[in-house]
Amino acid sequence: MNVRNRATLLAVGLVVLAGLGISEVVTATCGGGGGGGGGSMNSYQTQWVSFESARKKAAAEESAILIYLPREAAKKEKTPVQDHSVFATKPIAEKSAEIPFVKLTGEAAKEFREKRELASKGHLVYVTDWHTNEMTRFRAKKERDKIAIKKLVAYLGSAQKFVAKLEKDSAKDLKKAAKQLEKKKWGAAYKRLEPIAALFGIEPAETATKQIKEMLKAGAKRIEEALEENPDDQTETIVALSKIRDEYKGTPVADSANAEIDRLKNPEKASEREEASLRWVRPAAGERWATFRAEFEPVAVDEGVIDAMLAVQRYVVEGALAERMHRYERAKRLYEEAILADPDDAVALRYLAEYHRHHTGEWGMAREIFRQILELERADPYSRAIALHGIGKMTIHGGEFEKGISIIEKSIEVQPTQLAYRNLAVYWHSEKEYDKARRYVEQAVALNPRDPYTRVFEAVYIALDGRPGEALQQVAETPWDISMSYNLACVYSAMRDKPRTLELLEQHFQEYEFTDSIRAKEMWEARTDINFEWLFKDREFLAVTHLAEGR
Repeated sequence: MNVRNRATLLAVGLVVLAGLGISEVVTATCGGGGGGGGGSMNSYQTQWVSFESARKKAAAEESAILIYLPREAAKKEKTPVQDHSVFATKPIAEKSAEIPFVKLTGEAAKEFREKRELASKGHLVYVTDWHTNEMTRFRAKKERDKIAIKKLVAYLGSAQKFVAKLEKDSAKDLKKAAKQLEKKKWGAAYKRLEPIAALFGIEPAETATKQIKEMLKAGAKRIEEALEENPDDQTETIVALSKIRDEYKGTPVADSANAEIDRLKNPEKASEREEASLRWVRPAAGERWATFRAEFEPVAVDEGVIDAMLAVQRYVVEGALAERMHRYERAKRLYEEAILADPDDAVALRYLAEYHRHHTGEWGMAREIFRQILELERADPYSRAIALHGIGKMTIHGGEFEKGISIIEKSIEVQPTQLAYRNLAVYWHSEKEYDKARRYVEQAVALNPRDPYTRVFEAVYIALDGRPGEALQQVAETPWDISMSYNLACVYSAMRDKPRTLELLEQHFQEYEFTDSIRAKEMWEARTDINFEWLFKDREFLAVTHLAEGR
């Protein structure tokens, strides 16, 4: 069915459904959707962890931490902000398996920006050492604005060098500050100590903080003594406080002494004084470490390796595009090129395995590739989840229902996917566990409410809930792909609209599927799908699903 016919069909369908009340509950529908496990064009997916987990992992491994703060959505934007495109690249996604990546949004992002005095506009990629001292930052206004991948990778691999240089330079500054303290050059010492104390985690920072607090405590004590020595002689007290102010110029002690002088000179404007405590607050890192970072040279990276990784990614993404355009042989060749370039690329293997499971029907080959993914030590969680789902789906199709479902449930434990949730919904609907099935539909939608395939899948259940008009409206508002034909057939089947149901099934079998092996499997599924139970003995339905007879 072409787009023009579909538009006419939907317009008529909305009118027909407006007067229908669907009372009979039906069950199974297709939970599929191809393309590497759902067809996501973000083939390489970054792994995120919590901030606390990141700090523990980084401290244990003495690694960097990447902290990502997405841009804040403008008031006129109706759709959620997408992650920056750098996080859908192979080098960065693979780096996230080695080094902890944290994504902060909402109040957590706001708090982090305020504490670190960071601008709120645009995407911010903030790289720190394992103590969370800033190493560098990258900004981008929009999702596809360039972020230098090679430079980012270089900094992510340089935490040990960064901390070693930071400790060395701050230790030198600490020695200089110690000499200034000996000579009672309080202002000069404070100016040198404060940037060191602004650092996190390293030993010189702890020493500098201690020395600043001792200096402030001693200064506060001198102010108190000056106030108590000649309480009845204001002029003498101001002279003593002025001396302290001058000695401690450039420090909080001088500010406190000056405040006391003002209070004595203007008693009518002064509030009741409290004992000087001079509580010290950790400052921002300041110019000293901005200069340090600007001069820091990260560990050199093998640019050829990164170029090769990006080349593999291009094969995969071009293959996924070809598959979406139903140019299946080209898609297969591109996936195979990617695997030749990197045999351990789990994403390329995942796409090829799904290609065989979903399009060629060579399930033996699909199983072998899925198992290869599961054996890869560095396979990403999404690829592992899709591999388990694929094995589970084929196991169910082989008649081992409980075993297959348990494998799909295990895939969700590895990482929840829309594909797994959709097929669990299908299974439990076929078992007449309707509430349970609908919960899985809701979970699939929650993962990505805008995913077109899941929206059409959800429309089936909306129709089954007695709201077929709403279901077709949702389909009409969703970008169309021929892979959705089977589920739209389920919607019209709920209406008992035989011509449209058969037209969509014919389209699914003959235009979307391109091998008889898969056609036979899909036709068999239709003949056992109780969504079409009312057609099981219909001659036209049997003709449309004729390849099922060989199973």
